Amino acid sequence: IFEPNSIPAGVVVAALGAPYFLYLLTKTK
Repeated sequence: IFEPNSIPAGVVVAALGAPYFLYLLTKTK
């Protein structure tokens, strides 16, 4: 069972997760 509503949620998580991941990489260096 895969609800269409879960798709935008995943996109939001990815959109917020990507910049955060890049922030961690920048902070590490």
